[in-house]
Amino acid sequence: MPVSTPGLQGHFRITAACDSDGRTYLARQDVRSPWHLSKPYWNGDALTVQVINATAGMLEGDDLELRVEAGPDTRLCITSPSASRAYTMRGGSAVCRQWFTAGGGAALDVFPEPLFPHARTRYRQETVCSLTRDCQVFLAEQIAPGRAARGETWAWERLDILTEVRMDGKLILAERLAGSGAELGALAARHGFTEAWFGTAVIAAPDLQNDEGWLAALRELHQPRSGVWAGVSRLTGAAPAWIFKTTAATAPLLRETMRSARSILSPAIPMLGADLRKSPQ
Repeated sequence: MPVSTPGLQGHFRITAACDSDGRTYLARQDVRSPWHLSKPYWNGDALTVQVINATAGMLEGDDLELRVEAGPDTRLCITSPSASRAYTMRGGSAVCRQWFTAGGGAALDVFPEPLFPHARTRYRQETVCSLTRDCQVFLAEQIAPGRAARGETWAWERLDILTEVRMDGKLILAERLAGSGAELGALAARHGFTEAWFGTAVIAAPDLQNDEGWLAALRELHQPRSGVWAGVSRLTGAAPAWIFKTTAATAPLLRETMRSARSILSPAIPMLGADLRKSPQ
């Protein structure tokens, strides 16, 4: 999808490090419009950074970059205060490229609000996550079927969501969600969904290898009669990494399922138990 109309060329680049007391802080921050960095705050478990797009979403021609590095022993949470949107585009497209890096026992939680693709939008998102096997990572993505509250669903022209994950330099996940709204809507309809709200999370934590009770708990979130499909699979090889996926019939069901997954995983990844809606201290 070529970006044919001139748009914003913004970037959001931060590096987290630990101070002499072991407390996480931002050692580097470089932000260019339309991105905005809210004041980071400690949520009780991690340094929380809210990534804000000043235009409230992707506009035609936008070519944006997001780079986040969690240094050794840091505890970093990346979230957003509201849903992101890919707006209607006349003939061009927009792209956002994301890089997340965690090493040296870092804990990284990436949990943005859902993406809402508007009618006739063309949007591409590329995400690359590089981590070491001693890290704790929760890398989430949530996608709406459109502006369902306005009766606009499955109306986008093209959506490409690409994700690549490497652990200790080895590729352990490469996947792509791609298609028009009509194509994905037809697929959802074949499985009984009028709306379908998608949630995905890449999960990595060494402690998860020692207790498989959480796997059963995540699989119990699969409740088709209640409008929730869910499943979890281990990623390639012996890497302590898994992928959790869910499709829900409504936005509240997606929200509750993702929150339940985080709660189930919080004994092994403690910062997932934090209330991300809590006001900054």
